[in-house]
Amino acid sequence: MNLQQGRYNLLQLLESAYKGEVMLPDFQRNFVWKREDIEELIKSLLEGMFIGTFLILDTSPNVIPFEPVFITGVKEVNPEVKANPHKLILDGQQRLTAMFYAIYCPNIPLKNTEAPYRFFINLEKLANDNVEDAVFSWSVKSYEYASYLDENGNLDISKLLEKKILPLSIFQRKNEYYKNVYVKLQSMFDDKKLSKIDKYIENMLGYDVLTLSLDFSYNQKPEEIAILFERINKTGIRLSTYDLLNARLYKYIKLREEWEKVFEENPNIRKLADRVDNTNVPYSFIQALALSKGMGIKSRELIKIDNSVLNKETWNKVVDVAENKLLPYLGQIDEFGIPDINKWLPYNPLVTLLTAFYLSLNHIDIEKIKAWYWSAVFTERYSGSSETSTMKDFREVNLWMKDEESLPEVVRDFLTQLSKDLFVLKNLTRSGGAKYRGVFNLIFMNKARDFYYPENLAFNDLEDHHIFPKAFLKEKNVEVEADTLMNRTLIFSETNRKISNKSPAEYIEEMIKKQMEIGLTRQQAEEKVKEILKAHFIDDEMYEILKSTTKNLSAEEIKRNFERFVSKREKLMIERIKEIISFEKYSKFLDNNPRKLNKLFWKSLLEKSNQKFNLFSTRSSTPDTFLSKRISKGLELVYYIFKNYGAIGTYIDFGKEHKELNKKVFDFFYKHRAEFEKVLGNDIEWKRNDKHRSCLIYKKIPDGGIYRTKTWDELQNKMVEHMFNLYQIVQKFLPQVQQLAEQYFEGKGNKISDD
Repeated sequence: MNLQQGRYNLLQLLESAYKGEVMLPDFQRNFVWKREDIEELIKSLLEGMFIGTFLILDTSPNVIPFEPVFITGVKEVNPEVKANPHKLILDGQQRLTAMFYAIYCPNIPLKNTEAPYRFFINLEKLANDNVEDAVFSWSVKSYEYASYLDENGNLDISKLLEKKILPLSIFQRKNEYYKNVYVKLQSMFDDKKLSKIDKYIENMLGYDVLTLSLDFSYNQKPEEIAILFERINKTGIRLSTYDLLNARLYKYIKLREEWEKVFEENPNIRKLADRVDNTNVPYSFIQALALSKGMGIKSRELIKIDNSVLNKETWNKVVDVAENKLLPYLGQIDEFGIPDINKWLPYNPLVTLLTAFYLSLNHIDIEKIKAWYWSAVFTERYSGSSETSTMKDFREVNLWMKDEESLPEVVRDFLTQLSKDLFVLKNLTRSGGAKYRGVFNLIFMNKARDFYYPENLAFNDLEDHHIFPKAFLKEKNVEVEADTLMNRTLIFSETNRKISNKSPAEYIEEMIKKQMEIGLTRQQAEEKVKEILKAHFIDDEMYEILKSTTKNLSAEEIKRNFERFVSKREKLMIERIKEIISFEKYSKFLDNNPRKLNKLFWKSLLEKSNQKFNLFSTRSSTPDTFLSKRISKGLELVYYIFKNYGAIGTYIDFGKEHKELNKKVFDFFYKHRAEFEKVLGNDIEWKRNDKHRSCLIYKKIPDGGIYRTKTWDELQNKMVEHMFNLYQIVQKFLPQVQQLAEQYFEGKGNKISDD
């Protein structure tokens, strides 16, 4: 096979991918990297480290042997792109896609996350050679990210640079960095620091990846390419910390050979790993050893461990703990609900931490371990870059074992959510995350059985299906979120096929008849069906809802039944979660800090607000008593929360020099107050504030307050509804307000600006 060695500039490859000139063959797997993987790659590039060779097929649109697909994210950031492949990436997709994601910022969540992430460089840390901590990322829904957005929802580069933060997105156009950013850096850093920053940035911008290219002749030999690719996938292992440790500690322990032996001889560990080339499992064992010895587990720290930490004796000990203590414990269905650890374990850092606890603690308080475990699952604690959280939780759980009142942060946060009724499950529709698996773990813990074949206890064959069948809801034109997790449970695929287009009432009746076929009376059969459903978090009241949901009902009646069912099921599951984390016992150690309450309140309100309309979608939770959004020069819409009430309002302020304009705009709105009162009621407070500069149009919602957490849900719904109505009417008058402002500024000899 003729392979030509070469080099390609990484940024040019990314630009070619953006244009549709560099693509993937359709047999490539999906992009699976997590955000910490991307951060590590960026660090490697900044340091000029080798990131592996890319295998490329030179081709053209006319002779391409496979259907080409765009690199993940290309269509999102360049909707007009046309496929024009001149190169196919046969090996290197994950690395190339990772950098495309970091620089071009497609609006796609990463693995184990619910929102996209954006990547940044802390220039001060980079200037001090602290590459490890210089690269970081923020969720686009985070408060930190939102605080750097301009009024159009774009990153404010100037504001970021003031904090010495550089977004990776600046490198979409290399010239922009040198033209607009580098000049500013010259005034921010002395020559020594600037020289260091230059070195690291140039390492990345000028990075040439090593390539092996197949020439044009292979476009006529697709079968040979497919065989080569399969061979790469089977044998190619990315050089990792694990590989480096294997090489460095070879004199003391032949790690690869030991792992192969462990995989062969230990059935529980074999189930966890699934494949002998899954080196994430032995790597997690090494992390657990490091934690138990008080070490950090980031790759740059872990690579420094020596044979006092990792040797034949300690390796055998961690293997024994995992095989004979931890994994059998996790395998108890009624404790953790994990019949298949590969499919239903919420995520791998749980194994790392549990192993470390077994290694380091003489006595394990199972009640506290469960509280930490389920808190971490339902807050999705380890969904992103998890090393920092893992180390923090290891320290805090160890302290908690000695001090009852020292709640770990993750436990405290989850208890707070539960105590304020802020934890929700019915909004979750995405499959595969930790919270998703956690819900099904609860169902497995109940030893749920199939609807039609309850005598079959084959847990591994139970699959995720809908309770109110989607086909039935669609046929009846019922507008609900059918995929909510609260409408899903575990049944056999065969059963799902049988009920997929039936009403709940129909398949409930069939369940009863199946029980009668084995000799039960109708009353006995119905009680048996109720018993089966209870394990699925379906109580007698919910059973009656299902039984009454026939095809004869109207869409509105079915919708009401669906919503009652979903809310009731969510309540049952949350009650169960409270039981397993010992909520009553540990919640007494919480405090009621008002700033923390404010953040929780706004987090919950924003979820409702963003479902209704997207005006506040770029805002994040805040500890303040207000949450505002500018809609034009001089006008903000504001949510408020106080001790005994909530409120919404329009805040008018064109700046300290323009009190006169503020009053003009207020008077204009007041002139049209009848239209405001028509949609908001006649209890609006019109605050012209003649002694002050700004003006306020304000409506109180007296149905709750920050400390009356039981009323939050109803209060937030009312606040969102009133805000939506206020937004619509202000939008209606916005052109006239802008005209007023323009006339005012023209009279002053100025032009209106967005400052």
